[in-house]
Amino acid sequence: MQRRVPPLAKRRSSRCPVASADSSLRLRPARSAGAKLRRFAVLAGLAALALMVGLAGVAGPARAQLPEHVVVVFLDGPRFHETIGQPEHIPWLWGQLRPAGAVLTEFYNLGTTMTVSGHASVMTGTLQDLRNDGSERPHAPTFFELLRMQSGLPAESLWVVAGKRKLAALSHSDCPGYGADFGARDSVELGPDPSTFAVLASVLTNWRPRLTLVNLASIDLRGHDGDWDGYLAAITIADSLLGRVWEVVQADPQLSGTTTLLVTYDHGRHDSLHDQPHDGFANHGCPCHGCRHIALFARGPGIRAGVQSPLPRDMRDLGATIALLLGVQAPTIQGRPIAEILTLPGIKPEGPPRPAACIASLGTNRVAAQLSMTVQLTSEASVDLGVYDLQGVCVRSLQTGRLAAGARAFVWDGRTRNGQEATSGVYTVRLFAPGSVDVAQGLLAR
Repeated sequence: MQRRVPPLAKRRSSRCPVASADSSLRLRPARSAGAKLRRFAVLAGLAALALMVGLAGVAGPARAQLPEHVVVVFLDGPRFHETIGQPEHIPWLWGQLRPAGAVLTEFYNLGTTMTVSGHASVMTGTLQDLRNDGSERPHAPTFFELLRMQSGLPAESLWVVAGKRKLAALSHSDCPGYGADFGARDSVELGPDPSTFAVLASVLTNWRPRLTLVNLASIDLRGHDGDWDGYLAAITIADSLLGRVWEVVQADPQLSGTTTLLVTYDHGRHDSLHDQPHDGFANHGCPCHGCRHIALFARGPGIRAGVQSPLPRDMRDLGATIALLLGVQAPTIQGRPIAEILTLPGIKPEGPPRPAACIASLGTNRVAAQLSMTVQLTSEASVDLGVYDLQGVCVRSLQTGRLAAGARAFVWDGRTRNGQEATSGVYTVRLFAPGSVDVAQGLLAR
């Protein structure tokens, strides 16, 4: 069934914003929308950004070094275990995009692990906790609104193309002074991913948007159906459609060489047990590792080629990166640009700062076949400390609950949650605390 592309709504919300301006990216106010002043504002914004996040030496990249078009695609609800953990399900992302672009294997949703909130957290650069039926709009300005306000772009230059109707809520926020008058166009209909792709291809070639948000919904729908085979098939179909999106971009003279593609997930799915890989895949929404652990792929202008970063990052950092690539000044952003995947002059490939709850040390005891670690907290917090295999499956939980400030030692005895000996190899230790995650790897040798 062919979708109709609806006109831009003409309503404004009066809801007050609740997003905090507590941010490392407190940029200067927006400047004129004129072409020359807009270019100057981009350079000034980048310089201010570098100053605030401690990335030294940004002299201000030329506009030609930034993408003219940014496409942000959300795969709706795949688990890390069935994607990067089993890359045979994502042959285009893993075999084609990854070598020519960048991938973050330790990327997380540290907020609400539901569809609307996950999308909104990226598109505002702030953690959003929204009703999941589409009746509540983001409480911080979206990049759509910021772009239109700062550059004077028309609504047709910004699009939401989604396989879920409720994601129309992402077209604009409820912040006073922003709202529908600065929102994006949308085409949102419940349908299979190939239908969404057809609409997206039309939008890209007819409108060539500056910023496009895309949702491929079939993975989540098959998961909620409890259809394991359908869920896996939907992951592979979505992967093939991403390859076709890139082909559409490369075939268009105005999009080719000027478009950056960013692919992530809005959330994962509940953890599976080590000996029951199908367990948990039907639902999501909790703070477990399976729901939080997602991924990020990137390719195009401004993105380093051949980078596979193991540094922990989260959705707010992707929001900050989108703002940087677009030249948007966004004072409410809570994240930091993912500098390790960027090629902008003067930006050093530095990782994120160490979180307040961190894994201070990790060592291997080859004689006892154990991993020993020290966890350091600056203040009391509720934490989740666990050991995971390289496919992202939890092998053993070491601590769940509140932990006092200071240093605390833990030992993994090399056994699974069922008491069996784990095989020799590399394992990942992850420490979750409110709003943060830290990661370390160790070798279990027998």
